[in-house]
Amino acid sequence: MGLSFFSTILFIQLEENSPITSEHLNFIKDFTHETAENTSFRFFEALSLWDIIALAATAISVYYAVKTYLSQSNTEQNTKKLTNEAQKNLLEELIKHLYRNMVITYTMKTKLEKANFDAYPSEEHFIKLTIPLENIHVDVFYGNDIEFKNINDLYIAFRNFNLEIDVIINHFRNPNVDIQTKERDIKTLLFKNGLLASNIIKTLNEIWPIEDKDFYPLKAVSLIEEKINKDSDDSIKDFYNKAEIDNYKPYDNKDDMFIKSIFKGDPEKFFSWFNKDVIIETYKENNSGGEKIHLIKY
Repeated sequence: MGLSFFSTILFIQLEENSPITSEHLNFIKDFTHETAENTSFRFFEALSLWDIIALAATAISVYYAVKTYLSQSNTEQNTKKLTNEAQKNLLEELIKHLYRNMVITYTMKTKLEKANFDAYPSEEHFIKLTIPLENIHVDVFYGNDIEFKNINDLYIAFRNFNLEIDVIINHFRNPNVDIQTKERDIKTLLFKNGLLASNIIKTLNEIWPIEDKDFYPLKAVSLIEEKINKDSDDSIKDFYNKAEIDNYKPYDNKDDMFIKSIFKGDPEKFFSWFNKDVIIETYKENNSGGEKIHLIKY
C-alpha cells in the first residue's frame, strides 16, 4: 500500500513536472481514506488474547527498563558531581574515629593491666576499631594516576589495619597466647591509629592541596573537640579518685603521630583531652549500668 501510494505521487510529479494541484490533493485524500478503511484494526483482529497480553507485557517491560536506565544515569551523574568533595569530608571524619579508637585501646590497656591479663576485652570493642572501607571510593579517582595512587595507598593501609585487628582478636580470646604478645598488640593498635591519622592528613594535602599546611591539622583538632567528653572535672571527680587509687598511668607518648601531625602546636591539649576521655571510659557506667569496656574471664 505504502509503496503504491508514494509511487503514484512520484508519477504525478514527473508527468506534470509541476507542483501538486488541488486535483492531485483530492486524489491523495480519497486514496488515503480508502486505505485506512481497508486496514483499520485488522492487525489487532488477527491477534489472539495471549498475543495482546504478551505485547502489553513487553511494552511495560521496555518502559520500566528505559525508566531504570535513565534513573541510574542521573544517579551516576550526580555521584560524579558530589563524590570527590564527599570523599574529602569522609576522610576528615575518619580522624575522629581514629582518635576514639586510641581512647578505647588505651582504656583496654588500663583495664587489662589491672586484671593482670587474666581476662580479655569483649570482641565487640575490637570490631568497633575497624575502619569502614566502604567510605573509601577509589573509583572516583580513575583517570588521575597520582590521586588514584594516593587514595589507593590509603585504602590498602586501612584494609591491612582491619586484618591486624582480626589477628589481635584471635590472640586475646586465646588464653594460651602469652602476655607479651598481647601487650605488643595493644602497642601496635595505639601506634597505627596515630599513623593512619597522619596518613589521612598527608593524603588530604596531596589530593586537595591548600596553601596553609596547617589547615587540615587544625580542622582535625576542631573535629576531635566535637567528640571529646564534655563532662566537667568536678562532675567526674570520683573517677579521678578511682584512677589515682588504681595508679592510672597517663598516656604521655610525645612521639605519637597524633602529636606530630595534628596536635603539633599544642601536645598538652591532646594529653589533657585524651586522658580525661580514657578515665571516663574506664570508670563511667554505660546506659545499662554496666562497664563501658567489658572484660571476659578466661
